[in-house]
Amino acid sequence: AGSSAGLIYFAKDAQIGIPMTPDLSSIQVFLDSITPRMTNKPGTSSRDIHHVLEDLLKMDSGTARKQKLILLFSDGEFQDDPSALVRLIASRPDTTLMTFLCGSKKSPVPEYTLSGLHAGAFSTPDQKSLQAAAGSANGASFDLSRTTSIALEKDLLARAHDIEIQGKPTPYY
Repeated sequence: AGSSAGLIYFAKDAQIGIPMTPDLSSIQVFLDSITPRMTNKPGTSSRDIHHVLEDLLKMDSGTARKQKLILLFSDGEFQDDPSALVRLIASRPDTTLMTFLCGSKKSPVPEYTLSGLHAGAFSTPDQKSLQAAAGSANGASFDLSRTTSIALEKDLLARAHDIEIQGKPTPYY
């Protein structure tokens, strides 16, 4: 209750899919429509995520007093140094980063058209990079291949509750 959410989707480039909104059902509709072909650049660039996140936070200037919680779902395989992204998040006392490792082993990447696998393109999960990013930005890191959705939901709700108990306003996600 009282929370809003926004969504950035990314690969080598990053885009704001949904600006901050209290209409959480719009996030679900958009999530269901995301496909690999929405971006034509493979890989993950933290630089592009950094710039788009800055833009999203600027648009959301009306929530200056609200705690912001960034949920980053990724394989953690950044093609550049994510330290600038982590510094941006860590420099904001109103912002916490939680990372979610997607994947458990090196796997082929689907074609952007979803017609098969992209020849020679692989995703190699890097849990350490996501753990380091979350640790540097007052957050936590989760390995989605090693937890159940029920356990994850319980942990996240407890962490959001802890934020409110500490006297911080309801988080924006």
